[in-house]
Amino acid sequence: MGAAPTAPLTEESCASGELPAQRYAWGTRTMWMVDENTLQATVAAATTISVQGFADELGLTYHQVHMLCRNAGLLRPDRPRGTPIAFDDHDADLVRDLVRRRQAG
Repeated sequence: MGAAPTAPLTEESCASGELPAQRYAWGTRTMWMVDENTLQATVAAATTISVQGFADELGLTYHQVHMLCRNAGLLRPDRPRGTPIAFDDHDADLVRDLVRRRQAG
């Protein structure tokens, strides 16, 4: 099943390989077909933030944000090292709020 990507996933995303897609000719038109699961995974990855993303956004180090997230219960202590960490909107707002409260004193 194919799905048409929407902004910011555009034809350029398909052509550059950022979004894995197959190119098909349909008459005189070029169509990009994307597997639905691939599209959903790509959109989910584009709408999450990583620990490093938080560190950059908040002016903290990776390790400061990582420990803050562990102490807040957002990361399991037994999480294997090296596994990707990404936060959804709810968790992202929680982390931002925690940082604001700590900075306020």
